[in-house]
Amino acid sequence: MKRHHYDLLYKFCTSLAVILVLLVVMGIWHLGSNSMIACGFAGAFFFHVGSRPRGKHLLWALAAGAGYGIAYALLGTSFGGSAVQVATGIGAFLGLGSLTVMSLAMVWAASRDYIEPLRRALVLPVFSLIAGISMDAVTKAQPPAYDLYLYTFDSALGVTPGASVAKLFDALPWLQIAASAIYSFLLLFPTLYDAWGLRRGVRGNLMTAFAVGGVCGFIFYQICPGLGPVYVFGSRFPAHLPGPGLFPLAMYQGAGARNAMPSMHMTWALLVWWSAWELKPLARFIATGFATLTFLATLGFGEHYLVDLIVAVPFVLLIEAICALRSERKAALRAGAVGLGLTLSWLLMLRTTAVAHLPTWACWAMVVGTIAIAVPIQFALRRELRTTRRDTQLFDLAGGLKLGPAAAVR
Repeated sequence: MKRHHYDLLYKFCTSLAVILVLLVVMGIWHLGSNSMIACGFAGAFFFHVGSRPRGKHLLWALAAGAGYGIAYALLGTSFGGSAVQVATGIGAFLGLGSLTVMSLAMVWAASRDYIEPLRRALVLPVFSLIAGISMDAVTKAQPPAYDLYLYTFDSALGVTPGASVAKLFDALPWLQIAASAIYSFLLLFPTLYDAWGLRRGVRGNLMTAFAVGGVCGFIFYQICPGLGPVYVFGSRFPAHLPGPGLFPLAMYQGAGARNAMPSMHMTWALLVWWSAWELKPLARFIATGFATLTFLATLGFGEHYLVDLIVAVPFVLLIEAICALRSERKAALRAGAVGLGLTLSWLLMLRTTAVAHLPTWACWAMVVGTIAIAVPIQFALRRELRTTRRDTQLFDLAGGLKLGPAAAVR
């Protein structure tokens, strides 16, 4: 066989392997009915669009997505069950089509245009696989949880956040529907905004922050494990929750995933909100609505305590500081120290019986103080990052002009 025959055989086998792997993943993870995993694959379509592909490549992605959908149906795997599952399932097939087209473009045309979007598109599926395995291992171990400590702090604020939002949902059913939809589609937003930034040439990488947050969140889960009020109080949530002092302050030993403290739902929503400041006003408006509805959903559906969401604020500062270490080391170290200090202080304090003796004014002072410290520092960090990026762009432009058009092109 001649050399070009070997090249053709290599490309054909590689292409077949890519398609077979995606078919196996599609069937094993039941992408037509597993809305969380499906969101991860749907994001690949956003990144494909964000890379400004040729029109024919998008058409091929749509055709390939339809092909995956037909194959899924022929496999007899479950599809749908709810409007959310149908929507995310269709999105997952489109994402599989985009993954196929981007991968095959690199194989057959040696194109480097899709390296970055493909790398970002794979973050969420790979993260979901690793996170699922890790959380299952911890859940089986069932370490004692600090839910009653977290609930005690919420009660000390003089309000019942979960019950209050649940009453709001009863009064405004449309708000509950909107919050439920946003909660279900949560994992679409990080990929959507990262792809939006990619299309506009923004140098930030939201998916990197997403993965860093997931790893750090898993570590912090082990410091102050918590499940969420709906899992601890069951049918007593939200209307019949115990009042302050009417229950013993003890560890909770029940079954369930210990993924409440800090709230990763709120963390990811805040990461999206901060990233939106690099985009147009429309992006900021949508991100604000997304963060607000996520805040309401986590409380109203009993998935988190209010203090879980408060701790997410300095936790996000820590995540962005870690991601900024390469480009703005000094500012990132300062911001990261504050974020880590505040986050750990909360986690360690909530493990102690001190939560049962804090007056209401002290609890609110801690909440307001945390936000008042973390938010300005995060604005300052982002301002320094923008300045650094702008200086780098000006330096690159000046270098290109000095070398001349031909050298700049090279």
